Amino acid sequence: MTTELPLLELGKLPSMAAAFTSIDDGEGWQWGRFYLTFETQPTQIGVILAKALHGRTTSGTVTYHYVVNVFYKPEESPHGPSIRPVASIGIEQLYVDGMNELVKSLYAESGLNSTPVMVGLFKNGLHLNYGDYTGPLNPDAARSHLFDVLKQQMNLEGTPSRIGTMKTIRHRLGTSSDRGSSNLPRLSLALIGLAISAVILWYLWG
Repeated sequence: MTTELPLLELGKLPSMAAAFTSIDDGEGWQWGRFYLTFETQPTQIGVILAKALHGRTTSGTVTYHYVVNVFYKPEESPHGPSIRPVASIGIEQLYVDGMNELVKSLYAESGLNSTPVMVGLFKNGLHLNYGDYTGPLNPDAARSHLFDVLKQQMNLEGTPSRIGTMKTIRHRLGTSSDRGSSNLPRLSLALIGLAISAVILWYLWG
């Protein structure tokens, strides 16, 4: 059985991959109380924020090869319907060219040819490391590995089933109260994190 999970505060997690930004149609899955998207090379949240808030095009600091985002089904959510994920797990790799000059120089001095490919999980506001990923970088191998880690870390029961594409999940989560951002100008400084999340969701929902 899974315990109740908080919604991820997107404005506080700029290094996370943004949901619904796969370079292809993505995949939609359901697993118990949750909907999942499986995405290929999604965009980092910080890159979207720079574009949405400042009009800047930037390179991210992390390359996400594959990501699975986890959402409560609207009828199962203790928070009410929302398009904010409760977990995001990815096969990720530090993108050195996106880092500052100091980091790039230190990396150059290390003599390494490439950064390691890792498995990282965002959950409960934390970014947790689950070690190196040494399997092939193809959708079937990546999906299988990420689902295995999710099953263990979220105590999921049964097996997931494919229900369509990424767009299928967006449609099923479409009643979310997070969707709009019309109240953004009226938010106080105490709610700035929520405001940033609203900007991200508005930008992605388009």
